[in-house]
Order: sequence, then C-alpha cells, then structure tokens
Amino acid sequence: MKTLKFITVLFLATFILSGCFSEVKQSKNKQPKQPSDEQLIEEGKLIKTEKGLKATPEYIEELEAEEKRLDEEDNKRKMKDYEMWSELEQLEIDKVEGKNVKGSCDAIAKSSTCIEFYGSFYTEEMMRPGCDGVFSLKPCPEGMNGGCNTGVGTAADMVAWMYVSGGGEMTAASMENAAKACDSAPVSRWIPVKPVK
Repeated sequence: MKTLKFITVLFLATFILSGCFSEVKQSKNKQPKQPSDEQLIEEGKLIKTEKGLKATPEYIEELEAEEKRLDEEDNKRKMKDYEMWSELEQLEIDKVEGKNVKGSCDAIAKSSTCIEFYGSFYTEEMMRPGCDGVFSLKPCPEGMNGGCNTGVGTAADMVAWMYVSGGGEMTAASMENAAKACDSAPVSRWIPVKPVK
C-alpha cells in the first residue's frame, strides 16, 4: 500500500512539474482547399475533351512535383521520428546504467523503490530533504526490475525504479500493474529491465 501511495504522489508531482517546465506546441493541420474542375479549366490546367477532362502536361508536372515534395516531407518526418525514438531508447539505456544521474533516493527497504533524479530542476538541496530513504549522489542499486520514467526530457525528468526485494512486497502482478499505470500517464514511460519470475 505504501508503494501505491508513493507512486501516485510521484506521478502527480511529475505531471505538475512537467507541465510547468515543458512547452507544448499545437499545430493546426488544415488541408488546403482543392480547386474545383471549373477553376482548373479557367486556369488552363484541365482541358475538356470528348472523353472528359484531361490534364495539361504542365499541370501533370505540377502535380508530380507536389507529390514529390509531399513524399520528401513525409520521409523527413519519418526520419525525425526514427531519430527521436533512437534517442529515447539510448536515454533509457543510459538511465538503466545510471548515467548522468543527479541523485537518488533509495527506499528499497521500505517500499521496494528507488528514485533517480535527472532533470535540471533537481538540486541536492531539493532532493535530500524530500528523500524518505537513503539519499546519494550516485545511481540506484542494480537489480531493478523496471521503472517509471516521468517527465522524460523535461526539467522534472526522474525514474522510479521498482524492485521485488525490500519492504514493498512487489510481485510480478504488482510490477505489471505499475507498468500499465506508468504507460497510461501522458508524461511517463515504463522502462523494462528484467522480468519478474
């Protein structure tokens, strides 16, 4: 029960902090209005024939150029997505290894959890008093089974690592529930490390 309360408080704090420190960009995806056949005839792009409407060679070139431009934009978007996911995967690997950690709070004995702080928001003066366990400027101990990374890439970036050892009575089922809860929050992502048997 302590673990569930701890995770709930952690999610709420991170959700609030990440909202304060991240910039959300909203884009309006408006499709351009397609011209009518009459407009295209007036512009000399379509010609009426006995068999119906026919595109002029210039209009065909224009359409092909537009299709090529859209394909290039789509490829750039896909490459950017791929690079973003690759970077995210590398960040997760780094976090499993404890790289670039600002500090940790080891509460494994009490709640089977250990928190690692990564975001620029966290200073020793802020982390130490809030730790209900053993504070360290080093990463959490190895042996974690998975962790919830909240505030990914924001000033409030942190990972709550879960362990089957310790006082939190974590089981395979509770670990699975923690992963589902983590992935259901918009500002968090579960990092699997090793399955619970």
